[in-house]
Amino acid sequence: MRPFETADVAFLETLKARQETLKAEFTAAERAQDAQHAAKIAAELQEMADKAAAELLRFADRLATLTEARSRPWWRRLVG
Repeated sequence: MRPFETADVAFLETLKARQETLKAEFTAAERAQDAQHAAKIAAELQEMADKAAAELLRFADRLATLTEARSRPWWRRLVG
């Protein structure tokens, strides 16, 4: 087996550099994909929180109406 020639060593160094570049690009792409996924989850959670808040406000309004109705004497509730 013959020792590596200068051209072979240069080619191997080029391949190593290309591998490192591809690794960095792959890592960057993974991070971007993770960021997109996190943003999508955050948007879904925000939507769920908004719906829950709206439902809570509707419930609070119904509870306030019920409380107001019960605070009047029973005979006033009969006549309206």
